[in-house]
Amino acid sequence: MFLKPNQKNLMKELMSHSNMKTIEDHCKELLAIVAGSPSKSGLHSFGQLFQEATEVNAIMAYLLSEEVVREQKYRLLVVALLEEGKPKSTAEAIAKASEEYVAYRKLQNTMKLADDHVKLIKKFSDKLKDDQFRSSTFS
Repeated sequence: MFLKPNQKNLMKELMSHSNMKTIEDHCKELLAIVAGSPSKSGLHSFGQLFQEATEVNAIMAYLLSEEVVREQKYRLLVVALLEEGKPKSTAEAIAKASEEYVAYRKLQNTMKLADDHVKLIKKFSDKLKDDQFRSSTFS
């Protein structure tokens, strides 16, 4: 990459961000929850749905900062290419072919899927509560 000294220090700081679980592990865990949810047999109880939504939100909260970091890496690359005198379209094309952009888009898409999953849980949890109320009232 072609970065100025102050940009290099920022990139080193951003890249040194590491935790016990890798970001990829968190993404896999999140996708497993989202992908595995419909395959679980039978109706979920309201408590199970609430717990699942809570788990998804907790992982999303952790990944949110990483999504911002990865977007910043991608944008720093675009800025560095523009400062080299490359046209904006060329700088964008080169940056979109980089690992930084791929990592940013994967994380962004994972977050979108998880957000949609939580929205579905919210939508159908009310229906589930109504069904449980009706079945307990009339039995």
